[in-house]
This record gives sequence, C-alpha cells and structure tokens, in this order.
Amino acid sequence: MTPASTPRKRKQSFSVRKCPKSFAVHISKDYFKFNAAHFIAMKGYREKLHGHNYRLELKIWGRKNSDGYVLDFGKIKTVLRGICKNINEHVIIPSLSDVLKILDNGKQVNVECEDESCFSFPADDCILLPIEHSSAEELAEYILQKTVESFSVEYLINERGVTAMELFVSEAPSQSASCRIDFIESLPTYPEGKRLHMSSDTNQFIANERSRVNKSSSVVRRQVQPCLLKNELKPQKLCCSLK
Repeated sequence: MTPASTPRKRKQSFSVRKCPKSFAVHISKDYFKFNAAHFIAMKGYREKLHGHNYRLELKIWGRKNSDGYVLDFGKIKTVLRGICKNINEHVIIPSLSDVLKILDNGKQVNVECEDESCFSFPADDCILLPIEHSSAEELAEYILQKTVESFSVEYLINERGVTAMELFVSEAPSQSASCRIDFIESLPTYPEGKRLHMSSDTNQFIANERSRVNKSSSVVRRQVQPCLLKNELKPQKLCCSLK
C-alpha cells in the first residue's frame, strides 16, 4: 500500500507592504539658503558682527497617504523658499534678548549692547526675530515654527498624519544645528477641550506610532511639555542618544 503523499507547505513570502512601517521624507535644495549678518550676545560676552551663508534642510516623518506622499515636496519647497527670501540679506536682531537694548523708530534700528557698544542699522536692512539669541539652534526653532504655521497643525496631523519634523540650519559646511518636534510625544499631554478633531484613521495611525515609539529600545527621549494648543505651537527640542 502506497502511503498518502504529504502536501508540501507553501513557502511564506516576505512582503514589506504587509509590515507595520513608517515613512520619512528629507529635502535639501541649493536654493534653501539665505545670507545674513548677526552676532551672539549674552551676559558678559558679545561676538563681533559677522555673517553666514545659511542653508536649510527639512526631514518629516509620517504615514504614506492615498496620494503616495507623506507631504508634497512642491509645497515644502514653496514654504522654505519663502522663509529664506524673508530673511535673506538682513541683519538678524534677536528681539527677546535680555542683554540688548533695541530701539526701532521705523527708519533706524539702534542696538545698545551690555559692553556699551552701539549699532545703528537702516530699518529695512534688519529683521527682528522673536528669539533670544541669533544662534543656529534658535534660528532652527524659529524657522520650524514658521514652517508648521504655514501648513497649520490641523493639516499636518489630521490630514497628512505627520508624526515628527526636524529642521536643520547650517552656518557652514559640516556645521549645523537642528530643532525637532515630535507630535506623537506631545499629543498625550494635550489639554482636554483643546484637542484637534482627528479622523478615526488618524487616531489609529497615531496609536500605532505611539506603540512603536514606546517599544523602541534604541533611543531615549526626554518628555516634551504640552505644546500643541489649537492656535499655538511651540517647537520642542528632543535630546536623543543611542544606548
């Protein structure tokens, strides 16, 4: 009697499409640049006035949407080019500085420093930014803020499922700073009554991302304070280190 043949098991094929995953886009263009003068001033210290040829890069994490994009490159280019054009060929004045006395009369911007040195610039040649220091770190934070505002928080989170954004500012080759905001880490502390209206798909996507972040053992992040108020966004820097 011939034994019954054992059916062969079909080899399971691996499919990336069926795996849990996240996506990221990174954009860096030669025209994401601006030339500006500045000086760092703090208690007991002031740099000489000098300038840099700044360059920007942006990285965005999120889901792949029905149009195949995390976020349309064309829209990102428009936003960053506009920000660069606004700052280009200006003297950057940090209007929130605690060591500079700034007087803007509409025609001239007069700046008095802690060491009693004084500058007087034509108003049209200056841009007063709501920062404390004109460092690459604070410029990255400011530009990230303007980038998010240009799209709106509601659009980025609800319509596009963006989970994080990081903006890089380079002062020179191999010399840059960045500011990152992680929407996933910010949302758990979102004040009641101030929640964004999110679709069920977005809620499920965010839940999956939270689970993925919590299970990750390779990155340690500090807690981010609540920042996603409906009409206000304050980017938070994340300190990351590999174990």
